Amino acid sequence: MNNVIYLLFHGNAKEALNFYVDSMNAEVISIQHYYSEIDYDHPIWYEQCWEKVASANIRKWNLDIILSDIADENYSIDSHPTYSLVLETKDEGVEIFSKLSSSGLVIIPYDSSSWWLMIGSCKDKFGNIWMVNFEEK
Repeated sequence: MNNVIYLLFHGNAKEALNFYVDSMNAEVISIQHYYSEIDYDHPIWYEQCWEKVASANIRKWNLDIILSDIADENYSIDSHPTYSLVLETKDEGVEIFSKLSSSGLVIIPYDSSSWWLMIGSCKDKFGNIWMVNFEEK
């Protein structure tokens, strides 16, 4: 079973996909654009989103991240949960935290703590909040 995170965007899902693929060294599983999902009952809506991402799936570890541009600009995507990545090596955590926090905001620097060997928290440039953790097995 894979864990799934579903992220919504107002027109920049493709940019976010490239950012997360690079940050996590993830694999692109699929990308579908709205032009390939024509809905003849809502042609104006599709014209506005023609080149946007209807659904994209990237995968790393047992985690699928689904990204999608939403057409309704009035739909609020401002309330973000925090996504937690528990990694197998300290170096992997350093690399991923550095990439996710670039052009974003470091909330808690990636460092040792009393509850994880290493933990850091950041808001990426798309407003998503990530906790990057490392704990020896």
